[in-house]
Amino acid sequence: MIIWHAIVLGLLQGLTEFFPVSSSGHLIIVPWMAGWDDFAGDNSLKTGFDVALHLGTLVGALSYFRRDVKLYTTAGLKILKKTPKTSPREKDENTKIAWLIVASAIPIGIAGVALISVRDSWNDEIWLVATMLIVFGVLLWLADVKSTSSSSFNQNSAIAMGLAQMLAIVPGVSRSGITITAGRLSGIGRIEAARFAFLMGLPVTLGAAIYKFYDIGGWSGIPDNYRAGFIWGVATAAASSWLAIWVLMKLVRRWTFTPYAVERTLLAIAAFVLLATNSVSS
Repeated sequence: MIIWHAIVLGLLQGLTEFFPVSSSGHLIIVPWMAGWDDFAGDNSLKTGFDVALHLGTLVGALSYFRRDVKLYTTAGLKILKKTPKTSPREKDENTKIAWLIVASAIPIGIAGVALISVRDSWNDEIWLVATMLIVFGVLLWLADVKSTSSSSFNQNSAIAMGLAQMLAIVPGVSRSGITITAGRLSGIGRIEAARFAFLMGLPVTLGAAIYKFYDIGGWSGIPDNYRAGFIWGVATAAASSWLAIWVLMKLVRRWTFTPYAVERTLLAIAAFVLLATNSVSS
């Protein structure tokens, strides 16, 4: 694998995994536009690389949200533990949120298993990816500008965001985008919607990484001439994902999600133009 391709893809994954623009859509359309074929038609290896990049973004997210992860993990696993710094009411709320985050991963896990036979074939349908970029970008924009922040993260918003994650199986939808959309529609604010969308992605990413790593046969399943590319891609994804989360959490305090909807739409239009003109084969 060409190392600088791996670095570019790692950077792309890290920046777009948490921006609500669809990392899968970008990882499909950008290499297609550039004419890259690093995996020589081996879809299993390509999917393995994509999941490896997701593992990198998981490392970046865990680093950024380490305090939240520690808080909710402790609350979820040590329900009966009493500490002088935590009131029973606050402790109960933290425990509730911890298990809501875990439970939110169940729907997308079921969808992933149910659609495993057709999921990879969607990656070859550029028109489908481009369409999803536009449709769910517009939905994100509408949900953001039309919704009011009238409630905090609760059971109803967790259910809505968890079910919405199922749609992220389709490339171009964006897991963070659709969960933020559902969060905004359920009445929670931009900052809270983004924060919990990211936290809800942690068990999903971890589960997918473990499953795919096992599926390709672990480290021994990665050909020798691809291992350096995997390492560089993961490292780049980890660093850039931490930066992306830091930037986005700063921006959502002042901006709407409109710029991300615009970026999605422009990328999709560019893909449709290339398809229509046969500039790049589908």
